[in-house]
Amino acid sequence: MPLLPSNFWNMDGQDLKASKKKVWIETRFLSNPIRDWKKFAITDLACSRAAVQTHNTIDRYTGTTGTGQFAPFNSTVRTYPKDTLLDVYLLVKEEFEKIVLDCIKSVGLFGFGKDASSGQGKFELVSSEEVHWNSKAGSYLTLSSSDLSGMDTVSPTFYKARTHFGRHGGISAVANNPFKRPLLLAACAAVITPLDSEARDWVGNGISNVSLDYPETVHQGYAIAYPLGTIQI
Repeated sequence: MPLLPSNFWNMDGQDLKASKKKVWIETRFLSNPIRDWKKFAITDLACSRAAVQTHNTIDRYTGTTGTGQFAPFNSTVRTYPKDTLLDVYLLVKEEFEKIVLDCIKSVGLFGFGKDASSGQGKFELVSSEEVHWNSKAGSYLTLSSSDLSGMDTVSPTFYKARTHFGRHGGISAVANNPFKRPLLLAACAAVITPLDSEARDWVGNGISNVSLDYPETVHQGYAIAYPLGTIQI
């Protein structure tokens, strides 16, 4: 959901605190006026379910579990229900399309995230298609964190700053210093209104000087820009 002031939304008596947690909306509702999107939005809890997962901690001396801190334990995790469909948007050059789709299929097969080794983070790529938005002058919604430095904007522009703590991948992840410099970025769902009237598919910048040990490292501070049109606050 776009990061806009509370008084922008048509709340219809909704609790203000509860409405702030509504961050997901189905694509079929996007044709409604933006002010009404909160009526159709749902929370993280509403689109996921709780499950209990058992974990083991291995004693490196015995090679097995044991008692105390090495005893098996349960934790609660949240998962999407079976057959949940999520839209993922990518902006890639046409010649890289097949490579990217193959990578996504591989990630879904093996899982991603810190709990991938215990079966979490798996998904199936159901379909893919090329999408053309009617990009036009006005405001845009960012679909990921981005670096907006050097960009001239006008009202309405709203974003929440977040500190990104990045790490190196590949062989660099096991080097002496696997951490990158902290970066201050605009969080996902920022509403950006550029000063110029040029239509665009993305916003942001590439960021250099992010690693002490690997000066060639860059951070991709770009975000896909979903067109919102003209917004009156």
